Amino acid sequence: MPVSSVPASRLVGSTLRIFGHGAVVYGAAHDVARVVTTHLFTVCPNNSGSTFLQRVLATCRGTWNLPLEGQQTVGFAGPDCARPFAPGEPGPGLLWAADRRWLDRFADPDAYDWPRTRKAWYFQACARNPEASVFHTKSPPHLVIVDELARHFRNAKFLFMVRDPYAVCEGVIRDYLTRRRHVLAAVAAHFPDRTLPELAAAHVATCLA
Repeated sequence: MPVSSVPASRLVGSTLRIFGHGAVVYGAAHDVARVVTTHLFTVCPNNSGSTFLQRVLATCRGTWNLPLEGQQTVGFAGPDCARPFAPGEPGPGLLWAADRRWLDRFADPDAYDWPRTRKAWYFQACARNPEASVFHTKSPPHLVIVDELARHFRNAKFLFMVRDPYAVCEGVIRDYLTRRRHVLAAVAAHFPDRTLPELAAAHVATCLA
């Protein structure tokens, strides 16, 4: 089973962006499993504003939050958008619902090890109060495994977000034309008969179906 890993510099940078330079406690030094009574998951397609919401929730003294998306956290045991599922193809990236095989992989309950992931999430979570009772995270592909999250996490609650789909498509396209230009050729080779706008539209339509 694949396990996520990220560069330390990215983890530090994300922690500062989410939590700032104020007083923060770290899950590694506390018994998060003891104090958490509610698991809150933000559920929405990518490019829908969940990062902004994550930063807002991180200001609350009642929540534990991760510096990165749940799927990007070191030790996450399951499929994520960054790594290719097969040699020679791009990672799913922001188009993870545009390929049926990718979507089926994310929706496969057997692709995840939730006890292992829970430990990794608790270890890396941060809070402004060591007695915070709500653990929050978000990962766009978790849109297709809400039932699994509800089954494996105690008192699971969900925040469903919907953004104007045209704005989501624009954000996906802009991201690939700027920050993700280096993978455009691989994306085009994987989807030879579809343009980037068509892929973005198909992805968003599948997410919202």
